[in-house]
Formats: sequence, structure tokens, C-alpha cells
Amino acid sequence: ADLPVRLGIPPSRVATVLDRLGAGAAIRVGERLIAAERAASLGERAVRLLAAEHQAEPLAPGMPREALRQALGDPDLADHVLDTLASAGDVVVEGAVTRLPEHAARLDEAAQAVAGILGNALCRAGFEGCTAGELAGEAGNSRGTTAVLEYLVRDGSVVRVGRERYYDAGVLRRMVEQVITVVRERNQVAPADLREVLGLTRKFSIPLLEWLDGQGYTVRVGDVRRAGPRLTSSSEEP
Repeated sequence: ADLPVRLGIPPSRVATVLDRLGAGAAIRVGERLIAAERAASLGERAVRLLAAEHQAEPLAPGMPREALRQALGDPDLADHVLDTLASAGDVVVEGAVTRLPEHAARLDEAAQAVAGILGNALCRAGFEGCTAGELAGEAGNSRGTTAVLEYLVRDGSVVRVGRERYYDAGVLRRMVEQVITVVRERNQVAPADLREVLGLTRKFSIPLLEWLDGQGYTVRVGDVRRAGPRLTSSSEEP
């Protein structure tokens, strides 16, 4: 719509002028016309940014798409560029994360050592779990502890309950099994039951009950929890 004014031509001539540019010289993004070279340049920059992100954060699954859009400086054009790169197989978009096809988060030798320390600490902690700060202390405040912990969460061997407490997945599964048994036997579960069955104080039981609500195992009814849809609609076990 701006071209007639900027070129000093009548609107009827715009299509003719654009045809003279040649096929592929410009792309349309919404109501804007963008030089194809500009889009290609932005695509190359996106690939460089992803490569740098993978090098800086090797344990991360990729770069948040929104962060990449903002880094490219033109979010609307960035969407077009990223969609084009994804269609060509030059990048992979998985949910809200974008990565290069060859990138896969892997633990190197040092990270594996940290992962082992964290795993042992969580097993020792049992039903109380650990906070991120406690786990960092266990690992000697090793650089990259948080990245390793989040990697373990993504791979399913560690589970985050609430905002800051982590559990070994196997330990948490046993906890859930015992809570489900209480719900089925008593038709409800309360913090006092978790103290009796699991030895947990309210500091630990309340976040766990809220997590169980969120997972659909229980629903809150007043001061107690009763069987949630995950238990009442099927015979599903944790």
C-alpha cells in the first residue's frame, strides 16, 4: 500500500513494477514486501544464533523460539524465516523450542559425573527430595549443576514438584503408589495421613498434594483430597 507514494506511481502500476523485479526477488509477509536477500540473510543469522546457543548450552534441548524471534530483530519476518527453514529441514521446531537438526543434548564426561552425584543425593533424600540449592551444594556448587538437573528432568529420571523441590523418579513413583493406596482405603488423604504413612511434615506434604492434584491423581475437597479423574476414570497406575 505504501509503494505508490514511495515510487510516485499510480496504484494500478504497482503489479507491473513488481513483475519487473523478477520471480523470487521479494517475498510477501503479511502486508509487507521484503527483499528475498533480506530474508535469506536473516535465515543465515538464525542458523548462526542457534549454533552459538548449542555451543553455550549443550545440555539444553534448543533455543526458545520466542528468544530467537526477538534476537533476529523482526518478529514477524522471523516467523516466516523460521517456518521456511523448518520446511527445508534446516532447523527443527519442537513445541516452543528451535534447534539445528544435528543438535542433541548429551551429557559429557564431566556432566555425567555431576548427574551421578545429583542422582545419589536424591536417592538418599528419599521422600523429602531436595531443592536446587541443596543439590548444588551436593555437587560442590559445580558450574552447570542447574543445566544437568534440568536435563535429568527432561529425560524423566528426576521430577520437579512445585517450583523448587526435586525427586528421584523412582522414589516419587513409590510415594505416589502409597498415597493412592491411602486414597483407595480411606476414600481420602490429608497431610496428617502423609505424616503417618510417609513420615512427611506439612513442609513436604503440601507441595506433594498440590502436585498430585495437578497430575490428576487427587482433587482437593475442603481440607482433604479425594480420588481424582486419573483414578476414577480408569485403572491407571502411576
